[in-house]
Amino acid sequence: MKVKLTTIPYRGTGPAMLDLLGGQVDLMCDLTANALPQIRGGKLRPIALTVAQPVKDAALAGTPSMRSFGFENVEFTIWYGLYAPRGTSPAIVRRLSAALAEAAEDAGFQRQQADVGLSVVRDDRLSPAGHRRHLRKEMDRWAPVIRASGEYAD
Repeated sequence: MKVKLTTIPYRGTGPAMLDLLGGQVDLMCDLTANALPQIRGGKLRPIALTVAQPVKDAALAGTPSMRSFGFENVEFTIWYGLYAPRGTSPAIVRRLSAALAEAAEDAGFQRQQADVGLSVVRDDRLSPAGHRRHLRKEMDRWAPVIRASGEYAD
């Protein structure tokens, strides 16, 4: 199934969200954490999730996945990485990595992230090598999609 949408480049989620709430645009694909307050407040209606597993938030209960609409290949998550400048000493990278792993195991941090619709990854992506593999896999996965779309970053 193909769907033709018009991409509107915005300078961030804030202006795009204002236009969505104001009715200037019809839909928006955004990070759950950005949209959740508006969904909880009844100002936005979630149409579909880009993840297969249900999101554990009452405001999103019953929201179908893109797959349930027949979009078999539309499954993705937004993720964050922690980066340091090239040439950062291995000792500092190890300390940062250890601090990140410790934070990921903290129950309070996990709850805080869940409250805004995020989940904390606690697997090999926390290590520099694991994250590098994940990043490469994502780049390999999305590069052909981006090229096929004809879109580009300015």
